[in-house]
Amino acid sequence: MGRFRGMVIMSSSGDAARCALPRLSTPRLAIAALVAGGCLVLLAQRTEGLDVEALTAALKSVAGWQWALAVVATMFSFAAIGQYDALFHRWLGTGVSPRRAVISGASAIAVAQMAGLGLLTGTLARWRALPELSAKHAFLVTQYVSFSFMIALGVLTALAVALLPVGAHPSVGAFAAFAVMLAAGAAVTSLVAPRSLPLRVPPLILMGRLSMLLLVDVLFGSLALYALLPTEVAPAFGIVFAAFLVALSAGLLSGAPGGFGPFELCLLALLPDVPDADLLATVLAFRLIYYVLPVCAALPGLIRPMAPLAALRVVPKPSPVHAEARGLARLADHELLPIRGGHLHVAAASQSLVAMGDMSTRKSLRLTDLTDLVSEARARGLSPALYKTGARSASVARRSG
Repeated sequence: MGRFRGMVIMSSSGDAARCALPRLSTPRLAIAALVAGGCLVLLAQRTEGLDVEALTAALKSVAGWQWALAVVATMFSFAAIGQYDALFHRWLGTGVSPRRAVISGASAIAVAQMAGLGLLTGTLARWRALPELSAKHAFLVTQYVSFSFMIALGVLTALAVALLPVGAHPSVGAFAAFAVMLAAGAAVTSLVAPRSLPLRVPPLILMGRLSMLLLVDVLFGSLALYALLPTEVAPAFGIVFAAFLVALSAGLLSGAPGGFGPFELCLLALLPDVPDADLLATVLAFRLIYYVLPVCAALPGLIRPMAPLAALRVVPKPSPVHAEARGLARLADHELLPIRGGHLHVAAASQSLVAMGDMSTRKSLRLTDLTDLVSEARARGLSPALYKTGARSASVARRSG
């Protein structure tokens, strides 16, 4: 089902029809429990001789300006986090407004990172926050956000470990090579878009936007952690940034609630110059601000979700005028795009939004029609294209650039 500007186009095929809700399989739960349990055992061994009074004193020593700076950094981080959902809602054509997508996305990620098992908890939170969204579409958005985020985070983490001071070890070249191979593999898959894959691959423009949002997200997230460190023992921000990326990746991959265990172990290993009591007090304060506060802010919207501004109206999909366009419409998922001059029949390719041009209308395209096509394509992270258009339409397109 694709939705555009107040109307809904029903389709019997497509990615949403093939996706299924996540299931809590016993092996997955067992692996997550084993990983979390093992990390907790290691963490307990590492902190066995820790002085509780020293930990309490370190927590009390966090100044008011440090708490405030961490809260502000967290707000900027979650502002970027919510934009992940806005990107994929627009690309998938769910019809959810950008504002609602940002709020529901930030709320879902706040709940998922606190509860663990992100695919399940993220899907349930998005489904609850957006009553007009089906469970399958909520899962589809969660899938795209989760997998795209992990790929981009893997590339950024590998580069950070290789280039920043924390990566000064013999395997620097391996980390850099891994980052290049991962980025190249994602780019090639997006360009080729093999039909054997169960889901469409996001276009490169969208992945580039998500990578920039990810950089803003983790920069402010690591700044929230850095702000809470005691100033007299805090290492350079670059070291904390790289350590934060590794710890975040380990926590997410473990599936443990809040990444608890792997997150702390990675920070303790990568920031050896910070006393354990000071570092664990910092992590505790960080969890209160970056994990607990966002969940508290998200709960009201999940308990009483906002209703959509207006009910979406289901309209029939008119058949293209030209016989070839009718054939393409039957073979591929084409969509009806409203424009000021009527409508265009479009189909999303791997990197482009292709309009069928004159063969789906009875008149040449105008500059305003092309402007609407370009705006829609750019909003989805795609490049606009025309298929078999007439000479007049081609001339208008050429003059418009």
